[in-house]
Amino acid sequence: MKIIIVGSGDTLGAELVRQAFANPTITSVVAIAPDQTDPLPYHHDDPKLISLILPLDVQGMSKANNETFGSSACIWNVGPRTRGWRNKIGIDDAASCIFELLSGITWIKSQREEYLRNPNGLSYSNVAFRFVYVSSSTSMSPQKLKRVPNLSAVQDAIDKLVPPALEVSQRRVESYIAKPGSIIEPRSANNLGRMMKTAGSWLKDGFAFRSRIKLREVAAALVELAAKGNQNDVFSNKDLIKLGGGE
Repeated sequence: MKIIIVGSGDTLGAELVRQAFANPTITSVVAIAPDQTDPLPYHHDDPKLISLILPLDVQGMSKANNETFGSSACIWNVGPRTRGWRNKIGIDDAASCIFELLSGITWIKSQREEYLRNPNGLSYSNVAFRFVYVSSSTSMSPQKLKRVPNLSAVQDAIDKLVPPALEVSQRRVESYIAKPGSIIEPRSANNLGRMMKTAGSWLKDGFAFRSRIKLREVAAALVELAAKGNQNDVFSNKDLIKLGGGE
């Protein structure tokens, strides 16, 4: 199967690509990243990997349409980002994030409809397309309306937008909301500085009551969802750890 990974330029995105290649179900990967990111550190010469850099011009969009044609799943690893402190996000940034997500969903839906109209795609009309949205364990509804939106509230609103936005009449589409905690990349603490930094991150997550998950575990879980689906549609940090092979 062919899978699309949107947001392949950060640490999680790169690990998603690596886990996708490790999954025997996945035969090709289309990795889409913003223009400010560096090339993927591995698999960049693999013929099964297609890398696309945003924004796309007319020629680039045509290539994107061709390369993603016949895809069976998408992992959307692009969410709202804060600027400054106190977990705040600007109205413009929130609106931009929602617009990009809905535009991406519209594009993916049109691609699938086009594929299913193709003779080669008719046999896949009863096979669900899987869309995995990477949210956060801190996503939650606000207790009251605030002038400056909180990142957690914006993320919660986006989580609720995804399922209805993906609804397609007479077509099977499965949406999954993944809510990982603080993603960590285990490394050997071979010096005092690294030990202090690790201890500091534990304290920060502890005071924020935020759970943690290993990078490999969350990436493996997200790829597994995209490849095989699941009876559940929302996955907590604990669910992702279990699905990703953790304890």
